[in-house]
Amino acid sequence: MSLLLPIRGASETAEQYLDRLVPALSRSVSTAVSTIIRETLPPDTAEAVQGAAGTVTDEFGRTIFDAHGIYVYDLANNLIISPTAVQIDTQHLVDAAIETSKIADSAINETKLAVGSITANKAVIASGAILSAMIGNAQIVDAHIDTVRANKIATGTLVAGTKIYVGEANLMLDADDRIIAVNDGTRDRVRLGRLAVGSYGLQLIGTDGTEVIAANGNVLANSLKITGVIGTTPASSVVNWASDPAARINANTVKIDPGRILISGNTNLSDWSAGADLTKIAGGQIYTRSILATSIAANSLTASEIAANAITTTALAANSVTAAKIVSGAITTDKLDAASVTALKIAANAITTDALAAGSVTALKILAGTITSNEIAVGSLTGDRLVANTITAGKLVAGSVTTAALAADAVTAGKILAGEIGTLHLAANAVTAGKIAAGQIQTGHLAADSVTAIKIAAGQIGTGHLTADAVTAGKIAAGAVQTGHLAANLITSDKIAAGQIVSGHMVAGSITGAILTANTVDASKITAGSITTDRLAVGGIHANRIQAGTLDVNMINSGDINTVNLVTKGGSLQVWDTNNNRHRAWIGHRPGVDYGVWIWAADGGEILAPAGVNGLKIQDLTVGTLKLQNEAVIVPRSSSTTTARTGVGGLVEVTRFTLNMAQAGRLIMMASLSQSFPGGNRNWQVRAQIYFPNGSSYFVDRNGGAWNDAIALSGDVAVGAGSYTCVLYWMGQDSTVRFNQGHLCVFGAMR
Repeated sequence: MSLLLPIRGASETAEQYLDRLVPALSRSVSTAVSTIIRETLPPDTAEAVQGAAGTVTDEFGRTIFDAHGIYVYDLANNLIISPTAVQIDTQHLVDAAIETSKIADSAINETKLAVGSITANKAVIASGAILSAMIGNAQIVDAHIDTVRANKIATGTLVAGTKIYVGEANLMLDADDRIIAVNDGTRDRVRLGRLAVGSYGLQLIGTDGTEVIAANGNVLANSLKITGVIGTTPASSVVNWASDPAARINANTVKIDPGRILISGNTNLSDWSAGADLTKIAGGQIYTRSILATSIAANSLTASEIAANAITTTALAANSVTAAKIVSGAITTDKLDAASVTALKIAANAITTDALAAGSVTALKILAGTITSNEIAVGSLTGDRLVANTITAGKLVAGSVTTAALAADAVTAGKILAGEIGTLHLAANAVTAGKIAAGQIQTGHLAADSVTAIKIAAGQIGTGHLTADAVTAGKIAAGAVQTGHLAANLITSDKIAAGQIVSGHMVAGSITGAILTANTVDASKITAGSITTDRLAVGGIHANRIQAGTLDVNMINSGDINTVNLVTKGGSLQVWDTNNNRHRAWIGHRPGVDYGVWIWAADGGEILAPAGVNGLKIQDLTVGTLKLQNEAVIVPRSSSTTTARTGVGGLVEVTRFTLNMAQAGRLIMMASLSQSFPGGNRNWQVRAQIYFPNGSSYFVDRNGGAWNDAIALSGDVAVGAGSYTCVLYWMGQDSTVRFNQGHLCVFGAMR
């Protein structure tokens, strides 16, 4: 009978060979023993020896064979051979009988080795067999080290040569120049460290070779964009506030300090305030004669609002004071300037008898030759009205002076030249204006109420007819003096009694800035809310025209502040630079552009616009790290795994993650991996791969057929905005290649 047993392979270990040998040997022996028992023993005995389960025992009841294999015992009844073990005493072995293949893994320990028995030429140590615990402290010196890989270095200080390269020349650490550089295969794209002698910083280079972040730290124009949140506020809200700051300011309790708004030179808005009350403009700060009549609401100024003597003659426009504006009896003698009422100011027949005070018409007030008989009421001319020797014979028409024309006792001897006029000389209506010499009839010649309007010919009484203070309120009939009676600029402030002019006296729009004396109209004289925008001329309000403390913000409508340097117009606040003749700031609406905030430098260069801050205008070293939103420039993602595995002959995924790019940029990928080869040289492969949103991908990989326990690889690729999946793959030829740990890191550089 022959046995067919497997042959050990050339690269097969003893353990692997025994795993294949023992089952085959057991099957062959089992078949042979069963055949011998059946052929040499009676059936009953054979069945008893072999047993129902195929087990063979000896006379001592010990199993010598079963389905698992053969069992052999020594004289001391010790099991020396079994399906899983063979025990051979030392004395039974000849020298050099035990070959390497006969020794089980881990079978030789330190108790089996004599001191000094392992020499350099006796030991062949497999790769990775000597563990760190087996090496004494400080036993490895430079001469023992050939190559050191990154994953073999513990955390701490690494002292290396001049330069260290990772992934060939893609990542360089230069100790002499004190710089870290990342190269894309064409040029250095990132440089961190000493960029020039005595100058340290960060420099980022674009794909076209232009700087994104300069060596001096400046962020170039349009290269800085803040998104997401600032603190707890969305960046989009900040942009909206910048385009409409007024809405933001008005929505909160914090306001702009008046002292922060520069008007011109060293003058700011708080300098206009009325003392401690910052809500009002001091009257002395309003420009003289800058409040125009159109700036005052109709019927808004009453007598109580106008200071005594405040309205002067020069303050009244021609034809501005009409009869309807003057209260009956309001114009008294003391309100009229000397010679102020001329014939041109009095309408025909306007002055009636009841309008003249007793004794008010004197000779000096009557133009020579103006009083005719038609102007003298019958019986109204009494003797006491005539100056002595006034009426001469030459002034009387023969027979013209009649008794009816003369009042009782009107003509006394003292009034007629001796021998000139006799009673017979006077006929009816005898004394006419043509018969009285100029200036001859004086106040004393006229009886009270003797001169009525119908007695005076139209246009006959001129200013010269009236003596000073001749026309008193009692002499003017109610409503008799109208606008047409008054000469331009006739009524001055000294002619109007205090508190006499009320709103009803004034025609709408009649009070202009030129009429008002500086600082004469205070807040108490102006009805609240009565000065509207249409009452103010452009540039019409000057600080010295407004009394201190009298004007608050409720009296100013939006869009009506206009100074040389600060203008509110068309829903905007504008600051004008008179030195450089250009706008320096604009808040609100710009016609043909949009709403927003603009700030310009003195040379006209734009500093701030709704699109953002001009990068060239950002002061060096002013944007700190904490001012940048997380992942606003670099989006780092990484993943590590220490899950051990063995090769299966194909690529397997060991780790993955997703990276989101808010805008276009580059993905810089670096990977490292540790593997071991307990079975000797085997094929291996490492791949780092980035999958694009459109289904395409970019990858870098390394592979080999000999052991290499530490692998590093890197690469970078330009990408657009989107989500990218990053995966690290590993391949081992078979189970004798082991994966220990791996790390994948990807930087998304958006600037």
